Amino acid sequence: MRCRFCLTGRDGLKRNLPLSEITGQITMLQQYLPEGPDIKNIVLMGMGEPLANYQNVLKAIEIMTSDYGLGFSNRKITLSTCGLAPMIRQLGNDICINLAISLNAPDNEKRSELMPVNRNIRLNPFWRPAVIIPCRDDGCSPLSTS
Repeated sequence: MRCRFCLTGRDGLKRNLPLSEITGQITMLQQYLPEGPDIKNIVLMGMGEPLANYQNVLKAIEIMTSDYGLGFSNRKITLSTCGLAPMIRQLGNDICINLAISLNAPDNEKRSELMPVNRNIRLNPFWRPAVIIPCRDDGCSPLSTS
């Protein structure tokens, strides 16, 4: 995404993490850190845009929240995004987790300067999908903007 404030983004995209590597990071922490068994919250962010690796991230979240997988509550998982608006709506339709949107600027001009993705996905239109995502049939409000 080449955000100016992100040191890892300056190198450009090298690869997307496979499903096994995403879930493997959690299981390694659970196994090798003293506080590992007490890990209750997960934030998907950093060294790449999770929504640009959508299928692997979605499958990883399904494993994280499955009773037969890692057993995390979906309310304890947050995905941080620079704001790929079409994928925000898709995420809301597919799964129920928390969403953090990286704004980093008070207006479009400054945001475009810091975050090149804003040149294609402007701040105002990008809020629309996050705000109007309908509730799923199971009553879960998929994404919270508060």
